[in-house]
Amino acid sequence: MTAETRTAMPPVSEVAPAGSDFLADAITGLSSNQRTLPCKYFYDARGAALFQKICELPEYYITRTEIDILDRNRAEIASHLGPNIELIGLGTGAGTKTRILIETLKDPAVYIPVDISEKQLRESTALFQNIFPNMEILPVCADYLQPVRRVANVCRENGGLLIGADLKKDPLVLEAAYNDRAGVTAQFNLNLLTRLNRELGADFDLESWRHCAVYNSDAGRIEMYLISEIDQFVHLDEQKFHFRTGEKIITEFSYKYAPEEFARLAGKAGFRFVRMWTDNARLFGVFYFVAAS
Repeated sequence: MTAETRTAMPPVSEVAPAGSDFLADAITGLSSNQRTLPCKYFYDARGAALFQKICELPEYYITRTEIDILDRNRAEIASHLGPNIELIGLGTGAGTKTRILIETLKDPAVYIPVDISEKQLRESTALFQNIFPNMEILPVCADYLQPVRRVANVCRENGGLLIGADLKKDPLVLEAAYNDRAGVTAQFNLNLLTRLNRELGADFDLESWRHCAVYNSDAGRIEMYLISEIDQFVHLDEQKFHFRTGEKIITEFSYKYAPEEFARLAGKAGFRFVRMWTDNARLFGVFYFVAAS
């Protein structure tokens, strides 16, 4: 297919699309002893837009550091990946980081972006069609919390996995990244309650909730919460939930790793460590693994 004949947006394949169990998941999570809301519901259209703003915040080093690592090491990374590959992007978002790879790779045979936000997936696919008109693109909207085949099985013996991981560091740096002064992460977190009100008819009073993120050093993760500021009742469907002052709803765990920890984790999933690229401050790591034989 030539650039002249490729004019239509490729169809987006949907695999367990997000939102299909929103009510059931919300009721189950809010009914548990430790209240939870699944983080996959962050990414409606407004949530995806807010996350893009988060990625540009001065405190949020993660995205810009990973982009810098990919940019500075693009030639070496591309040499590991090889020419004419089938490139599958898991959680591609706006595609900013993937674009660096595609610009450097020699003619990827096909690009399969996979993301939970269908709106963002369509926008990034349209952009990539314009930038890379000769590349076949097969977008997939998928829910990562549903069971999927192991990635190592997809890679097979000749495949590899390029993946970024946030590294362990000063807890003050970590907590600042998730508690930005502009309050964008707070808006992102509270948007979960906005969705519950708008889409499921709940009656959360957003003024009675606040965002908080803390680093749990024992578990090696940032824990993100919504905290009730008052003693209150919230209605959802036919359910009535009582929240005490200071009671938390867990909305996300974001794990951080030492390089050797992440390599061991990948080993358990069927991969063999090859190389890690990092920044001078060792804030973030981009790892390359191959499927273990």
